[in-house]
Amino acid sequence: RYERSAYTAEHFAPGSTWQTDLIGPLPGARRFPKALVTVDLGSRQTFCVPLTKTNAASVAVALRQTAAAWGTPTEVQADGGPPFTSKSIEQLIFGWGASLHIHTKYHPQSNGVVERKIAVLKTMLRTATPNPDFKNWSSFLPQVLIALKKSHHSPGRQVP
Repeated sequence: RYERSAYTAEHFAPGSTWQTDLIGPLPGARRFPKALVTVDLGSRQTFCVPLTKTNAASVAVALRQTAAAWGTPTEVQADGGPPFTSKSIEQLIFGWGASLHIHTKYHPQSNGVVERKIAVLKTMLRTATPNPDFKNWSSFLPQVLIALKKSHHSPGRQVP
């Protein structure tokens, strides 16, 4: 029997819904051991901001950089990590007129799109850096993001 999905076509319009998560610490990385990775669910485009810390203030700066590049979304989805449950992140996202959806803790499948992109991003960074570790990975990030942008996306997805 057919049941209506909880998500509408507008939910997956490019730029409307983001999934975001933190990665790190990356082994061998010194200057930027962590990063905020954001995926636009409509276009499957990935944006990554290197971080020195993963506190709410650093995550807020990274989210602002993402919004400066893409525009503001209508919904941001994140895991239940401390930076995403802070009042400052909530105020930032609500200030954009967007909603914040916190997924169930310890259930990475809820944030599956960004989790998969993180795995792909780590693999690409590992092959792009001359050493098997992530030393100076942030200098290789632009070329990896360009390669990700040019990669094949699932049918029906638009590239911005």
